[in-house]
Amino acid sequence: MKKLSIIFITIMLLGASILSAHPASDMNAEYNKETQILTVSFDHKVKDPGDHFIYDVEVKLNKKKIIEQEVSFQENDKGGSFIYKVIDAGVGDVFDITIGCNKSGKKKVKLVIE
Repeated sequence: MKKLSIIFITIMLLGASILSAHPASDMNAEYNKETQILTVSFDHKVKDPGDHFIYDVEVKLNKKKIIEQEVSFQENDKGGSFIYKVIDAGVGDVFDITIGCNKSGKKKVKLVIE
Protein backbone atom coordinates (compact mmCIF):
# COMPACT_ATOMS: atom_id res chain seq x y z
CA MET A 1 0.00 0.00 0.00
CA LYS A 2 2.83 2.38 0.87
CA LYS A 3 4.51 1.63 -2.48
CA LEU A 4 1.27 2.42 -4.31
CA SER A 5 0.96 5.76 -2.51
CA ILE A 6 4.52 6.75 -3.49
CA ILE A 7 3.86 5.85 -7.12
CA PHE A 8 0.61 7.84 -7.11
CA ILE A 9 2.28 10.93 -5.60
CA THR A 10 5.13 10.70 -8.13
CA ILE A 11 2.67 10.52 -11.03
CA MET A 12 0.73 13.50 -9.68
CA LEU A 13 3.88 15.61 -9.31
CA LEU A 14 5.04 14.75 -12.82
CA GLY A 15 1.61 15.59 -14.19
CA ALA A 16 1.60 18.97 -12.44
CA SER A 17 5.02 19.91 -13.82
CA ILE A 18 3.98 18.90 -17.35
CA LEU A 19 0.81 20.98 -17.11
CA SER A 20 2.77 24.09 -16.10
CA ALA A 21 5.18 23.65 -19.04
CA HIS A 22 4.27 25.23 -22.35
CA PRO A 23 5.84 26.59 -25.52
CA ALA A 24 5.66 30.24 -26.50
CA SER A 25 2.06 31.30 -27.16
CA ASP A 26 3.06 33.55 -30.06
CA MET A 27 6.16 34.32 -32.11
CA ASN A 28 6.85 36.92 -34.80
CA ALA A 29 9.80 37.45 -37.11
CA GLU A 30 10.75 40.52 -39.13
CA TYR A 31 13.69 41.15 -41.44
CA ASN A 32 14.79 44.68 -42.33
CA LYS A 33 16.60 44.56 -45.70
CA GLU A 34 18.24 47.97 -45.23
CA THR A 35 19.78 47.22 -41.82
CA GLN A 36 20.04 43.44 -42.43
CA ILE A 37 18.51 42.85 -38.99
CA LEU A 38 16.35 39.81 -38.18
CA THR A 39 14.18 40.32 -35.10
CA VAL A 40 12.44 37.37 -33.46
CA SER A 41 9.97 38.28 -30.70
CA PHE A 42 7.89 35.90 -28.61
CA ASP A 43 5.17 35.80 -25.97
CA HIS A 44 5.84 33.26 -23.22
CA LYS A 45 4.13 34.13 -19.94
CA VAL A 46 5.79 32.50 -16.94
CA LYS A 47 6.02 33.04 -13.19
CA ASP A 48 9.82 32.94 -13.02
CA PRO A 49 11.79 33.72 -16.23
CA GLY A 50 14.92 32.30 -14.59
CA ASP A 51 13.28 28.90 -14.09
CA HIS A 52 10.86 28.57 -17.03
CA PHE A 53 12.06 30.23 -20.23
CA ILE A 54 12.71 30.07 -23.95
CA TYR A 55 16.17 28.51 -24.06
CA ASP A 56 16.85 27.47 -27.63
CA VAL A 57 16.76 29.40 -30.90
CA GLU A 58 17.48 27.95 -34.32
CA VAL A 59 17.42 30.01 -37.51
CA LYS A 60 17.63 28.48 -40.95
CA LEU A 61 18.03 30.47 -44.15
CA ASN A 62 16.86 28.55 -47.23
CA LYS A 63 16.97 25.30 -45.16
CA LYS A 64 20.60 25.86 -44.07
CA LYS A 65 21.17 26.37 -40.33
CA ILE A 66 22.83 29.75 -39.84
CA ILE A 67 22.16 30.45 -36.15
CA GLU A 68 21.88 28.20 -33.10
CA GLN A 69 21.73 29.84 -29.68
CA GLU A 70 21.05 28.63 -26.15
CA VAL A 71 20.16 31.03 -23.34
CA SER A 72 19.64 30.54 -19.61
CA PHE A 73 16.68 32.87 -18.97
CA GLN A 74 14.23 35.09 -20.85
CA GLU A 75 13.99 38.90 -20.70
CA ASN A 76 10.92 39.07 -18.49
CA ASP A 77 7.86 37.14 -17.35
CA LYS A 78 5.95 38.01 -20.54
CA GLY A 79 8.47 36.99 -23.22
CA GLY A 80 11.33 38.59 -25.08
CA SER A 81 13.16 38.96 -28.36
CA PHE A 82 16.33 38.01 -30.19
CA ILE A 83 18.09 40.26 -32.70
CA TYR A 84 20.52 39.00 -35.34
CA LYS A 85 22.49 40.62 -38.16
CA VAL A 86 22.06 38.45 -41.26
CA ILE A 87 24.01 39.90 -44.17
CA ASP A 88 23.38 37.25 -46.81
CA ALA A 89 19.55 37.31 -47.05
CA GLY A 90 17.62 38.81 -49.94
CA VAL A 91 14.25 38.97 -51.63
CA GLY A 92 12.71 35.50 -52.01
CA ASP A 93 14.85 33.91 -49.31
CA VAL A 94 13.09 31.97 -46.55
CA PHE A 95 13.83 32.01 -42.82
CA ASP A 96 12.62 29.04 -40.75
CA ILE A 97 12.86 29.91 -37.07
CA THR A 98 12.27 27.56 -34.13
CA ILE A 99 12.32 28.43 -30.42
CA GLY A 100 12.10 25.90 -27.60
CA CYS A 101 10.97 26.10 -24.00
CA ASN A 102 13.27 24.60 -21.37
CA LYS A 103 10.27 22.82 -19.81
CA SER A 104 8.43 21.58 -22.88
CA GLY A 105 7.40 22.49 -26.40
CA LYS A 106 8.61 24.36 -29.45
CA LYS A 107 7.19 27.11 -31.64
CA LYS A 108 8.03 27.61 -35.33
CA VAL A 109 7.57 30.44 -37.79
CA LYS A 110 8.45 30.87 -41.46
CA LEU A 111 9.36 34.26 -42.92
CA VAL A 112 9.69 34.89 -46.66
CA ILE A 113 11.62 38.06 -47.49
CA GLU A 114 9.70 40.27 -49.88
